[in-house]
Amino acid sequence: MLRTSEAGSSRMTNSLPDTPLDVVIIGAGLTGLTAAFHLKEAGLSLHLVEQRERPGGVIESHSEGGFIYESGPTTGIISHAAVPRLFAAFPDLMCTASPEANRRLILKSMGKHTGEGQTFLPLPSSSLSGLKTPLFSMRDKLGILLEPFRARGQKENESIAELVVRRLGKSFLDYAVDPFIGGIYAGDPHRLVTRYALPKLYALEEQHGSFIRGAIAKARAPKDAEAQSVTKQIFSTSGGLSQLTRALANHIGSEHFSYAAKGCHITRTAEGLYDVQFTTDGTTHTLRAHHVITTAPAPALPSLLSFLSTEDLAPITALRYAPIVQVA
Repeated sequence: MLRTSEAGSSRMTNSLPDTPLDVVIIGAGLTGLTAAFHLKEAGLSLHLVEQRERPGGVIESHSEGGFIYESGPTTGIISHAAVPRLFAAFPDLMCTASPEANRRLILKSMGKHTGEGQTFLPLPSSSLSGLKTPLFSMRDKLGILLEPFRARGQKENESIAELVVRRLGKSFLDYAVDPFIGGIYAGDPHRLVTRYALPKLYALEEQHGSFIRGAIAKARAPKDAEAQSVTKQIFSTSGGLSQLTRALANHIGSEHFSYAAKGCHITRTAEGLYDVQFTTDGTTHTLRAHHVITTAPAPALPSLLSFLSTEDLAPITALRYAPIVQVA
């Protein structure tokens, strides 16, 4: 499935294979690895092209002095049935957090001015604690009673901030939703569109006209075994999240990976297939495939997918990435 030439040569030394790969995946982070895992399980031929010298992408676990810490994501939440389905293939890896991990603290200024009398306050976990907490204003607490009667939004691409302020109030945005969005997306709720970033929340209003009515309806609805597996528990992997990405890579097989790939470029063929060209150790390789999955960041797409116009790529290349610093 591969042809090679010396880097810089204008001609390939070997002809393309008669039978192209089903799928080439650009990027061997968690997204690329998970896609490859399911594609292999479905019996498709595939290859992953990764610019790093290892699988895992931004996931990287470290062990020092008897402690394990992450330089990328630290945990996940079992918020979709796809999580337990994936871990079913690696039953010894998943570990869930103790109940104490559900206690989330929010920093709030208790004085009249920002930064004055700052203290950490627990995020409410019940109706009673929600009434007592100083995180939310009394006006917004009382306004919750009116939430089921508020009109649906009319703006299709309404931001998370706009939706929350409209239905719950600004204090819920500042001291519940904004910290949540920062922790999950490292994003700005004023920029993130609800129907894309939080589709389940968006669906509550769309289908039931209210967060509260929607939550009640979902609680009353019968749950199948797959829905019951969505426990909302916080999870990690025994030995660090890198254990999961390594397990996925081992399951897929090393022969399906090209690491330290540079200058990756995709072109369309006259037959409607894709040629994926990249260089490793001074040698240029070309893979031909029926389909390509790319997990590359938005700024890399114009050079990677040069056959697409600027207008076609604009919705993705316009994405704003938030800078993150993590300290262990």
